[in-house]
Amino acid sequence: EQGSGSPAQVPGARVGGKTGTAQLGGEDAPHAWFIGFAERDGEAAAIAVLVEHGGSGFSTAAPLFAQVAPAALDALAERVSFDPEPIPE
Repeated sequence: EQGSGSPAQVPGARVGGKTGTAQLGGEDAPHAWFIGFAERDGEAAAIAVLVEHGGSGFSTAAPLFAQVAPAALDALAERVSFDPEPIPE
């Protein structure tokens, strides 16, 4: 809810994570990253976002996490049971 990870918030979910900015030196823009989890209704997903030359984790990677996490949680909630065929010996 606070700090550099606040752009990663997902309505209706509990979110935690860490932003990062990897400096490259020279004139190259830094890489932006965010790694975190989102939990909703007993389902949880861990997601890592890396944007090469994306700037800061706060402004680039965390908002992308906020866009991807709901889809991951929705997919987990809609899982179907799968009973694979036994592997022949």
